[in-house]
Amino acid sequence: MFDHSGEPHKFKQLSEATQNLFRVIEAKGIKTLVNYAPSNYDLKFALQHMGYDIKGSPLSKKRGMDATFQRSKDMHSVTDFRLVYQQAQIGARLFSETLLANALEALKQKTDSTLLAQDEVKVVYMDLLQIFKSEFILNERASEFSEVVRAETSATGAYFQEERPAESIQVGELSSSTTSAGVISLAFSDSSKEWQHQYYFQILRRFVDTYFIVGLTLLTLIDILSSGKPGTIQNSSIDKIALTKGLMKYIQKAYVDGLVVQLNSCLSPSVSTSISRLTQLCSY
Repeated sequence: MFDHSGEPHKFKQLSEATQNLFRVIEAKGIKTLVNYAPSNYDLKFALQHMGYDIKGSPLSKKRGMDATFQRSKDMHSVTDFRLVYQQAQIGARLFSETLLANALEALKQKTDSTLLAQDEVKVVYMDLLQIFKSEFILNERASEFSEVVRAETSATGAYFQEERPAESIQVGELSSSTTSAGVISLAFSDSSKEWQHQYYFQILRRFVDTYFIVGLTLLTLIDILSSGKPGTIQNSSIDKIALTKGLMKYIQKAYVDGLVVQLNSCLSPSVSTSISRLTQLCSY
């Protein structure tokens, strides 16, 4: 949730983020080796171990939350990849949640409205499910849109449920009834609920750049291979290993140049899986 630009961040921000994340992990039943959310002592130890610079006194009772941390100039890039893989371990188990959050945000941008038709959200949700299902640990309820919404309400307490004249599912204040009409409203009653929604949203975003670049590459290759005699594309093949290596180098350079936002997009498994999934979907 924090950028890698080297700008300083307050311990207060990190503490609130870890508290929120721990609450989500605990509510979802994801097994961990800890029983409590990290304290400032734990956060300080972890940041120092990874090579971050810390200014101030994070262990101070009065001024601890005002202490800051930032990337050190000589911080090794391997640390970034360690963080990325650790993030993936949690994100892989929040498939339904990130699909719902991204479906909501996609329609919000498309319609420029915070009031979204439930049926339209479901269509986008199911499309995302088909595209990205190979990237996550699937669960039985992933394909049941209405069940995903109900389960999310009861599991985390991020939303609350109440009866209304027509069925409406509202992110932040989720409510539903028995009628067929439904409207989803993006509104939040407090910052922790909004943080949770944004966290879910970011989980899937790390794959979007990868799939976008791989998809454009495959379309370009198809155009090249099919530009000759009829049937050329059927008689041609592409070395997946070579393609994966080539795309890895390109995406990593794009990340360094600032064209790709998330380091997660540079991971070899994501590139390889996206090639396999997109070729399956398009029957290349």
